[in-house]
Amino acid sequence: MFAAPPKFIGEVKDNLSLKEGASHVLELTFSAHPMPIATWTFNDASLPDAERFKSQTLSGKTSLTMTKVVLEDAGDYTVALQNENGQAAFTATLTVIGTINFFVLIFICFKV
Repeated sequence: MFAAPPKFIGEVKDNLSLKEGASHVLELTFSAHPMPIATWTFNDASLPDAERFKSQTLSGKTSLTMTKVVLEDAGDYTVALQNENGQAAFTATLTVIGTINFFVLIFICFKV
């Protein structure tokens, strides 16, 4: 097989909107040889919560599983692929849509 730098294949949405409490898997397909090292970051730092955010990279695919997102999880998620032949990066922006607590809403509406 020929040496090749990492390159993302296919189209993936770079803007995600999730409701608070929702879960999602961001999956990207790539080509590269040899297999690249994948590093996922959140706003140029480590992922927000190792229990709720899990990354996995297999031959030709890398994914980030986001579980039960909260408002503080909104921001930029970047995956950087790197091997001895080059590098590639992809960033997706997550927007988390908050929910209003139903009981708080009732209290506000009926407060005298």
